[in-house]
Amino acid sequence: MPKLLAKLNKLSITNMIEIATLPAKVNTSAEISNIEQLKIDHDFYDCEIDKSTGKFKEIHFDRLKLTNKLKSLGFFRYDLPDGAYQYIYISDNKLKIVQPYYIRDVFEDYIINMEPLQHEFIIEETPTFITVTSKMILSKMYKSIKTYFSPEYLERLRPEKKIIIQEDTESTKYIFFQNSFVEISKSGIISKSYSQLDNYIFEGSMLRREFLYTTTKGDFEKFIEKVTGKDTDRKHSLMSLIGYMMHGYFETKLIMLLLTDVNKDGTGEANGGTGKSLIGKAIGKMINATKDDSRYVELDGKIFDPANSKKYMNANIDTRLIHINDALKYFPVDRLYNDITEGITVHKHHAAPYVVPTKMIMSTNQTLKIDGTSSKRRIIFFELHNYYSDKLDPEMDFGKRFFESGWTVDDWNEFDSFMIRCVSDYLQSGIIKTAEINYSNRALEEHTDIDFVLWFEWLLKDREVLKMSEINGEYAMSKKNLFKEFITKYSDFDNPKFKQKKFTAWVRSFCEKKHINIIERRCTDDEFVFLK
Repeated sequence: MPKLLAKLNKLSITNMIEIATLPAKVNTSAEISNIEQLKIDHDFYDCEIDKSTGKFKEIHFDRLKLTNKLKSLGFFRYDLPDGAYQYIYISDNKLKIVQPYYIRDVFEDYIINMEPLQHEFIIEETPTFITVTSKMILSKMYKSIKTYFSPEYLERLRPEKKIIIQEDTESTKYIFFQNSFVEISKSGIISKSYSQLDNYIFEGSMLRREFLYTTTKGDFEKFIEKVTGKDTDRKHSLMSLIGYMMHGYFETKLIMLLLTDVNKDGTGEANGGTGKSLIGKAIGKMINATKDDSRYVELDGKIFDPANSKKYMNANIDTRLIHINDALKYFPVDRLYNDITEGITVHKHHAAPYVVPTKMIMSTNQTLKIDGTSSKRRIIFFELHNYYSDKLDPEMDFGKRFFESGWTVDDWNEFDSFMIRCVSDYLQSGIIKTAEINYSNRALEEHTDIDFVLWFEWLLKDREVLKMSEINGEYAMSKKNLFKEFITKYSDFDNPKFKQKKFTAWVRSFCEKKHINIIERRCTDDEFVFLK
């Protein structure tokens, strides 16, 4: 038998095939199983022989079978909302966006690692066997690569069922790490393997670190305790807000988080360096897998122009959180109302605009003019204690920069675990509101004038305005007389630029910030009416 096989080997075509006219041999069950697997591996082509000679003639890739083979290897077309599409590779419920060359490379590797398969043909009632090797298949692939891997052909890699991306739900948040994913809900925090994932995720959404839950208090949690004045209620309030911003669910009432300073001295001076930017950056570290990701986007508030149609040009279809950092005092926050509640509109050069659902954070060293129910319905502010300043920052305090190379595996696990507990707090209790500390006083002083604030406080007390309104139900004061009285006492305001209209606006703002009930009554001499 070996001599016969050696003789037959000499008949091989360019040493790539073997021709034999031998009876089929009896195989064990293990060999049969192996042969069946080989047939599955080789099931994307047909082998043609010359029936007159019994010699190998050609390999023909079957387009339908090749399509199914590429799908079995994990390649599919993924349709985007705008009508375009991408090619994806699926493995263990994870999707990776790939280019056509990657599909060819993986298929080539698949062929190289294939074991030879013996094909059986019957010629004039005599069995003939052709052994097809990986070199033979590769030769055919190279010869017809433009035919079988053309864009028109690869477009046929449509999935048989819709590819559903795993998104956060109203009651559940998912965070994806390299070794597992974490499912957070009211029921608790559970770490799971990717084989347990119900749907798919993009590989790019996986954070580039492994995770092991810990209850150990890390540096970032200690930082949060310091900027919340070591007040447990304020800590959990801020944790719930962080959790809300991390939660990628948008079919709810959306609000913007405004981070600002307590600034207890009451001077109205802007105090930077309290840690507002670091909080935004921390949330970004739980959303963006790499520095090039755009799920979390930070914009410079000093140059952000709400009137510019391309203000969100750095955002993309996958953006889920916008942070406008270091906004200036007179930022027209009312221009963002629609963006806060309905999503941002992204305008890019030479492309049609599209709307993206996002949540928003704004941080500022100063106070913004947030008056009226429209603002209060859309914005929730949180004041950070002035533990940190230009004389002491977190790096000095902890001896290392957060989130950079100095952080150890333990630092990351402590940070990730704390941020996960923030989400858990939010899902358990919603946004936990806390009492204002000093914002209204700062806003009054920054958007009116300290002399006006002190004068009006004195006036209400000296004339017992609020006491009288409690007794009689109302107390009326002439707008015109009040204005004259103020500019008489403070002559610097007796100028053409400071008019009755501005003074009236200051009175309204004062009463709103101090929670004083007031109406404006039109009569011979228009009045402010203070109510019980």
